[in-house]
Amino acid sequence: MMCRCHTDNVSPVSDRQDLEEPSKVEVLQEPLLEALKIYSRKRRPSMPLMFPKVLMKITDLRSISAKGAERVVTLKMEIPGSMPPLIQEMLEEMENLEKQKHSEEEQRADKNITPTHTHSPCPHST
Repeated sequence: MMCRCHTDNVSPVSDRQDLEEPSKVEVLQEPLLEALKIYSRKRRPSMPLMFPKVLMKITDLRSISAKGAERVVTLKMEIPGSMPPLIQEMLEEMENLEKQKHSEEEQRADKNITPTHTHSPCPHST
């Protein structure tokens, strides 16, 4: 008896809670997932569960990456003095990404704000 896994509506990235526009991410990743599915079926036709296994590995990697990032931040607080160059580079990259994200959010907020009051001269002034 063969177990059949349904992988429709599987989204290894767009289900993240911190995404502002998961539907856009889903649209972007859909052709990539389809290509991965086709590739895995052509490359390993005798292993029908290869594609679902790969999807699980992608999800695992995302989780491991998040835990690693948390650990790096913890190490930064625990280790006195200078950090090893690789960890320093990782932290700088994380900080740059956070700054970029914050800047993009501010720009989006600025675009959505429209002035509610237009300044007009006072009718009594000359």
